[in-house]
Formats: sequence, C-alpha cells, structure tokens
Amino acid sequence: MSNDVNYFEIGSPNTQAARAFYGGLFGWTFGEPSMPARYSMIENDKGGLWDTSAMGGTSWAIFYVQVDNVQAALDRAQELGATVAVPLVFSELELFMSFPSSVAVSRMRGGWR
Repeated sequence: MSNDVNYFEIGSPNTQAARAFYGGLFGWTFGEPSMPARYSMIENDKGGLWDTSAMGGTSWAIFYVQVDNVQAALDRAQELGATVAVPLVFSELELFMSFPSSVAVSRMRGGWR
C-alpha cells in the first residue's frame, strides 16, 4: 500500500488564526480565498482551508489517503475502532469514516480500476 496523503482540508471559523497557526507550525503558504466558497488553497494545490463561519462554525480536518485496496483499508479501520458513516459502493468513491479520537472524519481513495 502506498498510503500517501494526496490532499487535505482544514475547516475553521477563524481562518486568520488557522493561517497563523499552520503557517507558523509548518511554514505553509495560503492563497486568497475563492468566493463565494471562502476556500483557500494551501501550498498551491496540496490542501485547502475552508472558512466555516457561515456553515455552523465547526473546526475539522480531512485527509485524502491513497490506498491500494479500499475494502481492506475499511476492514482494518473497523478493526481499529472506526465507524463507517457512508457504506462503500465503488472503490473509486471516497470513503467516510469516523474514528474514536478527536479527528471526526477521514477519507480514503482507492485507485481507478
């Protein structure tokens, strides 16, 4: 399995604080937010920052992970305590799971077959 994180998204109701924190911690650069979505690209195309102030104001992080076998990754995640939020239909679709930790949602993608 490659298990590479190929994209990520951060949601924050305070994007200025998020920019200061992640920029200071990792040295990331942020593009200007698109309108009306209020979405800023991080490091050109490595990730994105959502302004969630108009969407309920929650904070979250989503990681898109490339796996060789989505079903095998799903099975392993459930063994480790994940709960499937949306059942797997096709391996090309994203998989939504919630974990027994502070990370609310994660996604994995399988290769196109």
